[in-house]
Amino acid sequence: MTRAEHRLWAHRRLKRLELENALLTAAFEAGVARTAWPDVLNRGLEVFTLEDGRVVPEDPTLYSATRPHERRGPREWLEGLREDAKHLFERRTR
Repeated sequence: MTRAEHRLWAHRRLKRLELENALLTAAFEAGVARTAWPDVLNRGLEVFTLEDGRVVPEDPTLYSATRPHERRGPREWLEGLREDAKHLFERRTR
């Protein structure tokens, strides 16, 4: 591997780690069960990318329901999963 190839590999790896960290932070804050973090991470990596240091959807037409001028973020995406994949979230006791 040349130095340029190594630098490119390192840059891509760092970008992926930053994206994974942002997705897992959002999952923690949204109350995703720890056992579901790998599933949520895999789903999130299919939906999001890192663009200029910001986590944005790969699909440029995926806009926020509450802020139509902004693209949907991980937290709002996770709230949508709360309806579609309830098993990913910890049960709340009252």
